[in-house]
Amino acid sequence: MQGGSLRRWLALLTLCSVAAWPGMPAQASQTARARAASAPAAAPTASAPTITLHLARNGNAVVQVVAGKLLRELYARLGVAIEIEPLPGKRATLMVMAADGRLDGEVARVSAYADANPSLIRVDPPYYSLSSSVFVRRGFATPIRRAEDLAGLRVGVFGGATHAELAAKHALSVVELASFEQLYKMLAAGRVDVVIDAGINGDAELRRLGLDALIEHQGDLARLDLHAILVARHAALAQSLGAEIRALRASGELQALTARYERETLAAWAQAPPPPSASAPSR
Repeated sequence: MQGGSLRRWLALLTLCSVAAWPGMPAQASQTARARAASAPAAAPTASAPTITLHLARNGNAVVQVVAGKLLRELYARLGVAIEIEPLPGKRATLMVMAADGRLDGEVARVSAYADANPSLIRVDPPYYSLSSSVFVRRGFATPIRRAEDLAGLRVGVFGGATHAELAAKHALSVVELASFEQLYKMLAAGRVDVVIDAGINGDAELRRLGLDALIEHQGDLARLDLHAILVARHAALAQSLGAEIRALRASGELQALTARYERETLAAWAQAPPPPSASAPSR
């Protein structure tokens, strides 16, 4: 082949090679996509809470603190976060019933509270309980086994505590206070004959105040279930929460969590209790 012909042949070969090159990346891209499609999917990561509820808690009573810890655990399993605001019982009722929608519900209330406020949703089944208990000065001669036994007696209760207010309807007179310390000091001084309080609250408060040598937990009037409370717009969530409570109760996990959170709360209460002005009853 002569020199001119050779040069023309090489130029033609180069031109054909350049024309064929653009198709190669497209083929490689198709191969990569096919490989990616056949690769196993990555394991899903834990999702962040999809909703945050704003709930009222009836002050800093031990029973309410324990209930709040339990409820936080229950809601977390549904992917729901909660923010808890301690409030006096009656103020909590006003706020949860308000039309502004600031609150989504309450941490824990007895059944009678829900019965008295039918626009609210009582989540069934209950997830915690309280004892409606009798506290008297040591040596007090009158045994109190029923609410009717309070007839003729001066009774002290925390304002907004439904279980105590109902029992005290039988009393000669009723004193309502918003401080655990003030109420038990009134009892120690003989200004009231009886205090009605949740048992776990009274026992912890008497130890904290050093009044357990003067005042005793005489007995319990009743054991009352505590329910989560939601406003009407969360009806579907109430059903899911109820199912979660049933499942944890059946497995025994709810009982184990309850015992754990009671121990933790009582230990913390003994070390650094909340100020008396922040204290309020459980309902």
